[in-house]
Amino acid sequence: MKCSLLIVLFTLLLAVSPTHSQSARHGTTFAVERTPALVAIAIDSSSSTVDAATSKEIQNGPICKVHISSAVVFVIAGIYNYDSHKHRVFDVSKTVGSILASKGSWQQKEPVMIAALTTGLGTALASKGVSSKFPEGSSVLQVAMAGADSKVPYLHAIEFIVHYEGNKGFLFPKIVSCPGICPTGYKNITLKPPAMRMTGHAVDDTTGKVESDIVNEENVATKEHRDSELMGPVQVATVDSDGDFRWVRRPAFCPMVPND
Repeated sequence: MKCSLLIVLFTLLLAVSPTHSQSARHGTTFAVERTPALVAIAIDSSSSTVDAATSKEIQNGPICKVHISSAVVFVIAGIYNYDSHKHRVFDVSKTVGSILASKGSWQQKEPVMIAALTTGLGTALASKGVSSKFPEGSSVLQVAMAGADSKVPYLHAIEFIVHYEGNKGFLFPKIVSCPGICPTGYKNITLKPPAMRMTGHAVDDTTGKVESDIVNEENVATKEHRDSELMGPVQVATVDSDGDFRWVRRPAFCPMVPND
């Protein structure tokens, strides 16, 4: 996995005024597999809201998590928006969609996207209530993007890892691209262990992985007497070598043509 040189520093706020409502939405699991013929994406439907002042978490959902901008399909996990004073300060899907829709190659868009996302994440994580949900070394945001160029399907992914030193926080972005960092032409990205079994049937592989993640989380939640953090139904889609998007499993609350 290639590491970007951009590192963002943010200062943790020691207190949040109770008169200023702040919250962040997060939570999901997904599995993506790129083959020389297509990219398959599967993702769950859950989300939750964290109160930035109290760290109290409320389960939401289900919501549609498959987005498209300029023929690029993308999904998000981790912190995906942040509200302050009842105003949307940071929205990952809008940020990613806007940059994907801009002119230029991926090589030109990649640093712009990293800069925009790290700035927004720094704002969200500056709140102790939000940062407490993401301990040292954890992944705070993952964005996976799929499309096709010259009859070749591609997969790009950006992940952000957080590191704390005292009341300072640092964000380290990591990049994956295929073709590129995938000598065999096959690449998969998952969020939860165990690793995804790749059989050559990308749709089955990704769907089965997310279904397994949901069941495993439900079993753990039952034992711990809490609500499950993951929620079905599983949303499944593909992008082929022509760049054509196809729903494999579309919940009723997802539009026929997703948008950013």
